[in-house]
Amino acid sequence: ALHAFRLQRGKPPCKRAVGLWLLVMLQIALGVATLLTHVHIHVALAHQGLAMAILIMATVHARRLA
Repeated sequence: ALHAFRLQRGKPPCKRAVGLWLLVMLQIALGVATLLTHVHIHVALAHQGLAMAILIMATVHARRLA
């Protein structure tokens, strides 16, 4: 995967993959924050909203790779 990243750096598929990875890392952070705030509604809603964004981004990425 790292070799493919080095070969594709700067190209749209690589940028989408990095963007997707960043969204997933943010999702993890929001999930932890949701638990630490004892499921504060605003943090929990942001976590759910980001989940939808990740699903959309992953779908677009997969469709464009095919």
